[in-house]
Amino acid sequence: MKTTAKQAAPRALQSTQQLAALLSLGALALDLWRAELAVKNARAAYLQKIESGIRLHGEIEGRLNPDNPAHAKVIKHSAEKYGRYQAARRAVYNIKRRMDTAGRNAARHAAIYAGDE
Repeated sequence: MKTTAKQAAPRALQSTQQLAALLSLGALALDLWRAELAVKNARAAYLQKIESGIRLHGEIEGRLNPDNPAHAKVIKHSAEKYGRYQAARRAVYNIKRRMDTAGRNAARHAAIYAGDE
């Protein structure tokens, strides 16, 4: 069966959309890698800040607990780094959500393109 120019145009558009969706997914994968690396670095900086807080304000018993008044100085000392760590974790979560959407879009375009044949 021969395809006319009118029939070929939508097919080319669909394959272009499919390619764009896959490229978007690939770009997000790189963003995710960078964001996960940022989380590792932010966590390391936060833990170093806790250690420096312990050296500065004295040893603490057990895990850091915001309800324990003895830990308040160390928590306050490391609060900025903790905020950066939390922001980095949120960024990873958001990129994962965007990757999920991009993956669904790529799958939808693949299904549309496969249904044309």
